[in-house]
Amino acid sequence: MADSLDEAEVSRSPLQKQAILKLDTTILPILTLLYLLSLWIAGLQHDLGLTDHQYGVCVSIVYVTHMLSSMSPTLLLRKIGPQILLPAVLVVWGGVVISQGLVSSYAGLIAIRLLLGIFEGPMYPGIVLYLSVIYTRQSLSLRIATFVSSASLAGAFSGLLAATLVQLDGVGGRPVRPRHPSS
Repeated sequence: MADSLDEAEVSRSPLQKQAILKLDTTILPILTLLYLLSLWIAGLQHDLGLTDHQYGVCVSIVYVTHMLSSMSPTLLLRKIGPQILLPAVLVVWGGVVISQGLVSSYAGLIAIRLLLGIFEGPMYPGIVLYLSVIYTRQSLSLRIATFVSSASLAGAFSGLLAATLVQLDGVGGRPVRPRHPSS
């Protein structure tokens, strides 16, 4: 066994290195983008006329169902397999994220955010399990570290990106978001 990850990487054939590079440049950015999008709720407070307290509840309520739903699907991932369950969870999660943009009331937003937590809970453990199916044991730790680091960066920059997009409202004569009726 190689003493370090670098030695394991050096001992691979050019074809193996090319395949790993292709996986690194396609899978990891997509997974990072999914994680970035999961943290984004720009403009909802203004659009729905929420108070600061209501907005805080909407932001944090997702973690209740997120924590409750992260264990059971992880066990299902082992039985069904990440190649089936993870895409299904991500498709439903995407539908819930889109539905979040169509909400028109505080109660509706709470309901959607609770659903979001249910489908977001299995994402992170599922992604780690998915990566363990794709990468060898020698390559896995670096890829998980990259994903975890990028998830932290996504959390740090999602607010900045959201604020930037909200500032684009009206640029070029096109609104980014519809006006709240009380505006």
